[in-house]
Amino acid sequence: MRRMASSITARGVAATVGVGPKRGRSIVHKFAHERYTVAILARDLERLSRFADEIPASWNPTSFTDIKTDSLEKSLAISFLDAFLCTQQVLSGMVKRRRGTILFTG
Repeated sequence: MRRMASSITARGVAATVGVGPKRGRSIVHKFAHERYTVAILARDLERLSRFADEIPASWNPTSFTDIKTDSLEKSLAISFLDAFLCTQQVLSGMVKRRRGTILFTG
């Protein structure tokens, strides 16, 4: 774990699980651009560190037409279980605070 910021912004925290080189990376950059504090998680620590280093930098989002079908199918298969497990971890805190948002993409 690497801490990049010392405080949470007024906009809140955007946690992105499964940050990959295309969709996840684009989502993280969008939230960072909108001045959210971003938390990123991925299986590949080396690649994740490179993404963390570039968050304040400029970026080029992937075109929808460039996404390959097999890549989408693999992403969907992984995403359902990941989303369920992550939601279990954050939901109790959101219910306690009586606020929060969970966005599912993909």
